[in-house]
Amino acid sequence: MLKNWQKRFLYVNGSEELAVSPALHAPKSAALSIEIFSDGTERVRRLATEAHQTVVFCGNNPMINSRETTDRKDLKLPEKQSRNLDAVIGMNPDTVLFLVSGYPYELEKRHLATVMHICHAGPAMGTAVAKALFGDISPAGRCPVTWYKSMADLCDIEDYNLFRTRSTYLYFDGEPLFPFGYGLSYTAFRYKAIKTDKQSYTSGETVSVSFELENVGAMDGEEVVQLYASAPASLPFTKPKKQLVAFSRVFVPRGERVTVELSFRADDLSFWNMNKDSFDLFSGCYTLMAGASSADIRRTADIQINGSEYEGLDVSGTVPATAAFDFVGAEFDADRELREYLLINDWQSIVTFEFCRLKGYHNIEVTASNPGSAVKLNFVTDDGRNVAEVEIPPTASLTEFVTVSAPAEPVDGVVTLRLTASGMVSLRSFRLF
Repeated sequence: MLKNWQKRFLYVNGSEELAVSPALHAPKSAALSIEIFSDGTERVRRLATEAHQTVVFCGNNPMINSRETTDRKDLKLPEKQSRNLDAVIGMNPDTVLFLVSGYPYELEKRHLATVMHICHAGPAMGTAVAKALFGDISPAGRCPVTWYKSMADLCDIEDYNLFRTRSTYLYFDGEPLFPFGYGLSYTAFRYKAIKTDKQSYTSGETVSVSFELENVGAMDGEEVVQLYASAPASLPFTKPKKQLVAFSRVFVPRGERVTVELSFRADDLSFWNMNKDSFDLFSGCYTLMAGASSADIRRTADIQINGSEYEGLDVSGTVPATAAFDFVGAEFDADRELREYLLINDWQSIVTFEFCRLKGYHNIEVTASNPGSAVKLNFVTDDGRNVAEVEIPPTASLTEFVTVSAPAEPVDGVVTLRLTASGMVSLRSFRLF
């Protein structure tokens, strides 16, 4: 049985013509036999033996790969493309793989001498490809995503919380195939020391950075200089390893050097402060890093930021369930008014709220909804101290929220709170007072 790209059955109609059936079940005349007159892979292999240099073009086509409403099942190249690529590599290990795609592929399991990549660049794509292949230009494109090695590095498709899933160059702990910002050229560049216009900054000011960039390669070229920043280790909350704050594509003739000037707002280093319900610039020593990619840092410099002092999450104000740092056996949802809540599935679920500031509070207030029998919510610190136990009465719905108060054990300090439940319950918020 054969299907077209829309997954509809092909069959032979009364006029002995190949037709498409919209039926859910295959027509009786859909049983077809295939006779191979020419094998594409064999033709590719034969052509490779006759060529001095080989370039294999692979990538995505909306008719055979993913498209709107249809996702890929994995990161592998399409089966036929993979088979043809391996056939050519077997004949010529110096084969160039040229990917034309809008997304990454898994390439780790085969030896590739050279990989080039271009997105769907329109009518001028052929010209750009030819000039790059034959050395008329030095490529200067950079990878705008973290190109993972395999599906094992991807987060769950239903959980795109970047810091919880350790995703993208901001948080990823593994080694990607190609890091964010990566890209080679036909020349090389040397970075000189970073200079800043001053040593300390406050909110509302602009950070200006300069350094010299020298082309030490064999041809003229462009370098995409990238400036990253990392927050002080003294800030205890989960934060990016580094974040891009400025970049520029700079042309440098062979053997010459130019001065690169970059700038960004000091407030771009801010983090969301739930206590203020706004972004906040925290004090500390921030490190600036200039380089050719997020993983290829050439020069660094430190600056001092004079801003707010981080005090932890103020739990005396309403803490929304969406502030949860991590959870197991739970998922976010929303009611008809699009108000978010956290659906806790059962007694095995664990929800974590990071760096909560407790000041000996004696009471707790929880807003939740309970579709079944009475459910108990337990709040415990990361070192095992009981903070509170709250019983949520039945509301016969996941979204009929009630607010319940209960006594709490006084605890002082900044702690991580772990929440467990005796059954299914929807949590909207809590506060201690």
